[in-house]
Amino acid sequence: MSFDGYVEVAQDGVGIIELTDNAKGLFTYKIETCLIEIFLCAKATILIHDSGQLKLSQIEKLIKKYGTIAKVIFVHRRDYDGRHDERMTKLIKIAGTRNEALTASFEPFAVVCSKQGAVKILPHGVPEGVKQLPENERRQIVCEVNNAFLKQNAQTLALDIQYVKGEFGAPRAIDKPLPELLEMVKVQPRFFFMNLAVLGNAHAHGLLELPEYLLALYERHNVGRFRLRGLTPEERALEAEEYKGYVGTLT
Repeated sequence: MSFDGYVEVAQDGVGIIELTDNAKGLFTYKIETCLIEIFLCAKATILIHDSGQLKLSQIEKLIKKYGTIAKVIFVHRRDYDGRHDERMTKLIKIAGTRNEALTASFEPFAVVCSKQGAVKILPHGVPEGVKQLPENERRQIVCEVNNAFLKQNAQTLALDIQYVKGEFGAPRAIDKPLPELLEMVKVQPRFFFMNLAVLGNAHAHGLLELPEYLLALYERHNVGRFRLRGLTPEERALEAEEYKGYVGTLT
């Protein structure tokens, strides 16, 4: 099945198809624990790929900009653990309308929503015809950094409108300046390698410039692997040793 005319939105991104837009629908994938929110408004169809950290006040302002909301559709994973229940309740109240919750039978999964609001849940992957988000890798890395350095359940992440008025938006920048990110690395010893893995990946793609000491440490221990998995007890011991050495360089 072809989805020609559908446009892609990535994690913590927003796609907006206004009535005058020629796009046929919205698409997003790489969905695991995130919540997909679809608002069928009088003047637009809006899809949000929400990690749960986006500002509710900004979502409210956005959806009300497009007139009366006819319906809200939520999509979540099959073994959903209830983490977004409070969020969904608030969004339903904000929208002031009926809602529907759909459960994916795939994991990870993809979602397509037509301009008219017809939703399909698909296996993970990009179907034929979808117009993919430009500079997708850069956007994903920025999203990873921004999320990694938020407090749990902070819900303070600004909306990233990735498609509107018939065009893809420019990639957003990393929210926090490097000195602030490094200060958070300093005060989070338990997450030293994970934080360094995220920042090292951003450095490798030219999005920030790690200090020489941290870059050397990142390369020496192949710290990038900890973006994708946890640490063994032996690696935890190494992490503690290297964190102590790093902090010692700051005094």
